[in-house]
Amino acid sequence: MWGHPGHVAQMESFIRERHEACEEELVLFVSSSNAGEYTYDGIDWGAERIAKELFREVERLRNLDLHVDRFSVVGYSLGGLVARYLIGILHGKDFFNDIIPVNFDTIATPHIGLVTYQNSRLYDALAYLGPRLCSRTGKQMYAVDEWSPSGQSLLEVMAHKDSVFYKALSLFKRRRLYSNAINDLTVPFVSSALETHDPFLGIEEEFQPEALQMGISSKYPPLIESISPVSNEAFVVMTQKSRRAWYERARVLLRIPLDFPYNAVSTSIILAVELSQLKPRLQILYILTPILLPVSIILGGILVVLSIFRSRYRLKLLHDSDQDSLLRTLLKAELEVPQEAAIAASTVLVGDGHDKQPVLTPAQRKMLESLRKLTFERNLAYFPGVRNAHSVIICRDAKWSSLHKRGVGVLAHWADNFEV
Repeated sequence: MWGHPGHVAQMESFIRERHEACEEELVLFVSSSNAGEYTYDGIDWGAERIAKELFREVERLRNLDLHVDRFSVVGYSLGGLVARYLIGILHGKDFFNDIIPVNFDTIATPHIGLVTYQNSRLYDALAYLGPRLCSRTGKQMYAVDEWSPSGQSLLEVMAHKDSVFYKALSLFKRRRLYSNAINDLTVPFVSSALETHDPFLGIEEEFQPEALQMGISSKYPPLIESISPVSNEAFVVMTQKSRRAWYERARVLLRIPLDFPYNAVSTSIILAVELSQLKPRLQILYILTPILLPVSIILGGILVVLSIFRSRYRLKLLHDSDQDSLLRTLLKAELEVPQEAAIAASTVLVGDGHDKQPVLTPAQRKMLESLRKLTFERNLAYFPGVRNAHSVIICRDAKWSSLHKRGVGVLAHWADNFEV
């Protein structure tokens, strides 16, 4: 949500640098019609916009006597789902009759939608608020929409083997998934990697039940090359170190009430000294933080509400004018292909009984079963100590944050192994 072309600037830079000496001309097309609040309008309408952009670009190239021979697509986060719908449009319009589909790559994309976790009030709250606060896209991301005449969600239809989306995906020579193994608070591992089980849950916790040793690529860190259990001796040492660290933190926390009010006075002195060392503008910002923070939260809430209403207005206009759709009319007959009754999204199946494993609905398990019949190359990125690795994996803000530079190896691997 709220993506824009600048988010994939580093990806564009890497692929251009790696293949600038290519014998055939490489044309990079970065969509700009689906940025900002337009991401609220749904996976389907977002793909419709991009398809129109793409057809105009192909026509522009033809006017320059340039013929498109091969086609690849890459999508980041929500963009990966939009890309799957997009290729359905292209296939339905016979785009691949004379153009070879080569690479289909997604990075941190929730292919089966967003999931909840057992005993997690936070994820339960997000599952309740997401479809309500994120307009059409929110409903589709949580697979609670009724997109087809039979009541199935869009993601279910896209994963069905008889749908135009699935058929289009099967045409590509290579299909690659890049996923965060840990610390992606936006897109769960099981959804981005098309897995039913998350072996990495609790990997950074102090008393994890199963310890794993990661073999990180020397050429493309932080990609994982191998995974193996830690030996009993090593696990004992790790546990002892974790217990000592826990003891030190507990000792400090227990002293806080005992040291009052001396700790409050010392903290005030430290803050005053640090404040005096800041530049005047930063001092003002520092002082105004208690005011600016709640104001920012209020303004953010207002922006979300306005975006929802504007999205609903745009969707009404789009639905009132079906001729703006490149695919909907074409699919009227095909939408009846998946005849199974829609599975209630609230019905859940528990995987292995682990109280931290993600909870998948029967519909999501069916999507996994279908999509896994296609061959995907899986690449897992490991970012320990990162609060949220969702943007780090594509170096989204590498110019401003050294933390985001840790994703360079992922982009290098993607670009080096991209088949032109």
